[in-house]
Parts: sequence; structure tokens; C-alpha cells
Amino acid sequence: MEVPRMASLKRAPPTGTPTLARPAAKRPAPAGGAPTAASTKPAPPLDMLPYQRRLTFRRPAHASLEDRLRDLLGTCAPTPVGGLTSGGSAASDAPPPSPRPLRVVMSVGRIVARGTAREVVLPVRTEALLDGNAHEFKALLPKGVAGSLTDRLAKELEAWQNGPVKRWARVTVTEGVSAAPSAPKAAAVVYCPGSSFHYQLRVLSQAEEGPEAEAAEQTREVVYTFVKEERAPADTPWWTVTLRSVSSGEEAVELSLNPHLLWSQCQRMKAGKQHAFSVLLRDFLRNARSVVACLSAVEARGAEAPCFYPGLLEPTDQVREFYEQKAQSISAQKAQSFAVG
Repeated sequence: MEVPRMASLKRAPPTGTPTLARPAAKRPAPAGGAPTAASTKPAPPLDMLPYQRRLTFRRPAHASLEDRLRDLLGTCAPTPVGGLTSGGSAASDAPPPSPRPLRVVMSVGRIVARGTAREVVLPVRTEALLDGNAHEFKALLPKGVAGSLTDRLAKELEAWQNGPVKRWARVTVTEGVSAAPSAPKAAAVVYCPGSSFHYQLRVLSQAEEGPEAEAAEQTREVVYTFVKEERAPADTPWWTVTLRSVSSGEEAVELSLNPHLLWSQCQRMKAGKQHAFSVLLRDFLRNARSVVACLSAVEARGAEAPCFYPGLLEPTDQVREFYEQKAQSISAQKAQSFAVG
């Protein structure tokens, strides 16, 4: 008797059951290291390169001091006269500068709580751009503080006159009387840690002429002008340090540069052209820090100075006094309840 064979126990998969497909093999890289389409894309300008933590949920998460000041000046840039031509250097094809451009100065002074004379002291180790209206910037310095800066400028002038190697193409010193500067159109206060003096970036209009200027307070000023290289007037890189004395005996220190050159390079940056605006701003900040360091050597702040900022870092004396009075009232109430009982 022949025994029938049993069917195989393996069951075929039902129709329509999905199966896993093998992953596709990676394509080999092109021979000779030929660049791909993604690698041939031109790099963006240096000022437009993203920072690794620059944006978080489409909001700025990191911005340096230079970035914020550059944005501030970009919003104040005057409207260019004419268009930018293609090609040429960063200064040759700039639009014609306006006859009276806005001045940009760095003013040195103190940061105090608004309405008081108490200085702001922050627990930071790097420069900080201060926002809000709880503080105010005092641009007038006590009499005699600018003496160290005057001595430093005199040494620079002597070295230029007698030194074998001239760092500057031209150095001039002028004295005169002018009207006090008006209120700034835009300003940014920068806190310098460990110093009693700080600086403020100001965008000012040019000095006005006429009856209003004559009625304004007159100040005596000494202006040191340092010319780096002789070029056309609109493209000449020059810096000025102004020491101004007012009738009250106080002094003011301002640092400025060629406004035609600064705004022309700012317009080139906004137009996506090759520019030197970032270099000018970086040198502007470096010179402002040097002036602050020179003045801080005269009046140094003690390391034991307590931190203070109105509404944020208040002294604890009032808080301690409040809780001491509260503890005394509670003790008095308990003693009275025990006496009644």
C-alpha cells in the first residue's frame, strides 16, 4: 500500500502582503572628485554667514555687539544718491556722499540709574549692550579726568613729529569754540566691565548754523585729527578725538571718524557689494575701548563694588529691614497672646 506524501507545512504568503525591499545601493562618487551641484553654489558674503546658534525658532538667539551696532547703523543710513555701479573698488564706485551726512561718534561717560547719581555695576565679564530706560548715560566727566588722555595724545603727536617711522600720514590739532551737540537721533549704550567709564554710540546731525546755533550753549574744544592715508576727501580714513569743556568745569570726550567713508561703505554693504563697513566698525570699537582704558587708569573702580541695576539688582538693606520688622511684630503678637492666655 502506497502512503501518500504530506503537503509541505510552509504556507505561502497571502496575496497583497507587503514585503521589505532591499535598500538601494549607494552610487559611487564621481571619478576624479568632480564637484556636485551643491558644492558649486557660491558662498554668501561674510556678513551674511549664519552663526551656529544664530536663529532658534526663527528668532535671533545669538548676536554679537558688532552685529547689533551694525544693524543700528544700517537703519540710520541715509538714502544713497544715485545707484552703485558694478565693478571697481570698495570706495571708487560708491554713491556721491550727501553734503551734510549724519555724524557717528563714540561718547565716553558714566551709566547711572535714571534720576539718581548711583552708578550701574553689572556682574558681567564682557561688554554688554544695555536696553531699557531704567538707566541713563552721562556724557560729562569730572574735571581733570581727561588729563591722562591729553598726555597720551601729546605723546602720539610728538612721536609723529620726531619719530623715524610715521604711523599716520598727517596729525593736526585745532582749538576753537562750538555749540554743544544736540540730542542724538539714535544711540546705543555699551557697558564696559570693571571700569567706571563706558561709551555710547551716537548718530548726530551736523552742527547747525544760524540763530539757533548761536543761542545754544558754547563749549571750548580741542580736536586731534589722525589721518591714516591721503586720498580723496570722501574716501580718506581719518579719526578725531575731541576734548570738550563746558562752563560748569566738566569735560566731554568724543571719538569720531569720516562720516562720508562710513556711510558710503554702509550703503555698499546693504547693496550686497564689496565693502569695508565691518572693518571700519571694528576699528571704531577698538579705538573706543582704548579711550575708555586710558580714562579708567585715572579713576579705577574697586573690586568690592556691589552690583547694582535699578529694578533688577537692588541692595538688600531694605529687604533685610522689612523682614526684621516683620519678625519683631510676630514676636510681639506671640508674647501678647501668651500674656492674655
